[in-house]
Amino acid sequence: MFRTTSKAPTTPTAIKEHKTRTWPLYVLSLPAFVAIWSGWVGIGEKTGFGEVKLLPGIIDELKINTAVTLPIGLETYAAYSMYAWLTAANLALTTRRFAKFSALGSLVLGMAGQAAYHVMEALGITTAHVSVIIIVSAIPVIVMGLGIGLAHAMRHDVLAARATSDVPEEQVAPEPVPADETPDEDVPEERVAPETVPADETPEKPKRFRTKRVKPVETDSTRDERYAKGLHAYHVSKQGPGRPLSQRDLAKVMGMKNRELAIQIQKDYAAAVEAGTLDDLILRVLGDELARAGEPKPEDDGFRYLSEDEIRANVGLRPETGESGEDVNAVPA
Repeated sequence: MFRTTSKAPTTPTAIKEHKTRTWPLYVLSLPAFVAIWSGWVGIGEKTGFGEVKLLPGIIDELKINTAVTLPIGLETYAAYSMYAWLTAANLALTTRRFAKFSALGSLVLGMAGQAAYHVMEALGITTAHVSVIIIVSAIPVIVMGLGIGLAHAMRHDVLAARATSDVPEEQVAPEPVPADETPDEDVPEERVAPETVPADETPEKPKRFRTKRVKPVETDSTRDERYAKGLHAYHVSKQGPGRPLSQRDLAKVMGMKNRELAIQIQKDYAAAVEAGTLDDLILRVLGDELARAGEPKPEDDGFRYLSEDEIRANVGLRPETGESGEDVNAVPA
């Protein structure tokens, strides 16, 4: 037989937090501090920095060598701006970028100062060049301006982050339970009936959607019929005593808003009059139309098509006759 053993579920072990050891930093900083301090104090003495009375006329014995201001100011700001660049939290991108470039600039300036001091000391130069004196004398003012600007920017960003984190979230208060109703686990839950709409409350009317009207497609047959109707009306108006139909009136007769067909009828009519083929145009367009209008039904007796004379009479044209005077287009009985 096989023996099975069940093990209790294991919980994940908590990861131990190890503190970052910073003691090697002090070992590294001590020799660097000595070298940097001596370099800045030495270049300060070569550029006009020296002993001054802090309270002249009050305490004349209180003196200080101003050369010590160079390493304290510049190197302290370099460390502070590097902290803002790499470690500080809740800072805006612009503030962090300002701290980055100012930290790199202060480190480069510090290296240049140390290199200048050692070169002058090795060459035995007791007084620095004028350009070196101007740059070194401006370092305290530059460091003070950069430090104040960075401090204000960091304080602004921290206050803004704190203001956004202190906004309380909307909390919904729990509904109070009446005193006479006590929860009972054994009592089944009651089914709540759906709410009924009162009779006096009318339901909301459904929204109406507008539908676009589709215009009927104009076929060739309807266009021919309108053309024939318009040509007949225009011809009658030209033969009468009054003025001919205008494009607007002609389109209205054909039941159209667009005047393109009316313009085409007037152009065709004018061209036919100029060419002397008006009769042919009338017969070609109105012949079939007048024939259909005058022909009887197929079941009637005496079914026949109209002759051209009858068509001309209906339209108002003169009948065509041959040399003998007889009607050329007469239909035999």
